[in-house]
Amino acid sequence: MMDSLSETRKRLDGIERELRELPASSGDIADRRSDLLEQQEVTSVSIARMDAKIKKAAQDLQINDPGAASQLRASKQNAYLDLQLRARAIKQRLRQRLINRRFEQDRLERAYRSARLGEWQGSLLVQCSCS
Repeated sequence: MMDSLSETRKRLDGIERELRELPASSGDIADRRSDLLEQQEVTSVSIARMDAKIKKAAQDLQINDPGAASQLRASKQNAYLDLQLRARAIKQRLRQRLINRRFEQDRLERAYRSARLGEWQGSLLVQCSCS
């Protein structure tokens, strides 16, 4: 969420920069300016919504105990825990990909078998009709 928020803010900065650099004359430029203003408004609303979601999530997760809060801050900076959590996430993704691949392979094998069975039955029909 924080990454998409920073990307959206960068996009808004780019739109604002383009608006500042746009000359004030010509019909095509006026159309471009109105498009940029619309994009700026939509992006600003998006940023406000993301900020509200982040604030609500932080408020929901807020810890009232000062000792627990300091322990949480220390845990966030712990390199070992960070590596453990990243390794766990990678293992979960790999496991899910293996499961998906297994089901896909089963589907392919069934399709191959049914195609081979169709060829075999077709060759039997050809042999029977020739005799």
